[in-house]
Amino acid sequence: AYVFIRNGDGGWKQQTELITSDGTANDSYGISVSLSENTAVIGASDDDDKGKASGSTYIFVHDGAGVWTQQTKLTASDGVADDCFGTSVSVSDGTIFVGNPNDDDIGEDSGSAYEFFLDGDGNWTQRVKLHGINSPLFGASVSASDDTMLIGARGQGAAYVFICDDDDTWTLQAKLTPTDGTAGAGFGNAVAVSGNTA
Repeated sequence: AYVFIRNGDGGWKQQTELITSDGTANDSYGISVSLSENTAVIGASDDDDKGKASGSTYIFVHDGAGVWTQQTKLTASDGVADDCFGTSVSVSDGTIFVGNPNDDDIGEDSGSAYEFFLDGDGNWTQRVKLHGINSPLFGASVSASDDTMLIGARGQGAAYVFICDDDDTWTLQAKLTPTDGTAGAGFGNAVAVSGNTA
């Protein structure tokens, strides 16, 4: 994964390349990326730490002086082969969301998404795991903005909106589908949310 920064004259230049400490061939490192202030999150959906293509996600932090350092590597607490954890990632306000679209918890490739938060000791800790409703490939895409999380389920052609309350509990608020959706259109393959717009 490459980092580019803007020059004073408005141009962009490559600052560095982020390489994992334990990367191997066919990890699919860089399949997903997300950036928030000094934190970069990079998915490696075919990493094999918990079985072939179980997947992982790497976190890099910036020291403010131009140096990026790998802080940690995340895997699902219940990860197994072919889950593809890290297919999608999003970081917002000290919280990381990771899509796991081939998870089989509630059916083959039903999918899931995990939330990790930065605790008081500076460690990223898994807090919750979310599922859709009859939603194949839930977690194919994720995006977070403040207290709102949007999760795509491209196998169903839908996207789910979750809202976080003051007790850090995520509740399903809405299921989004297009008015002109058709079979095989892949709605939910990519999502983004900012403020009140998805």
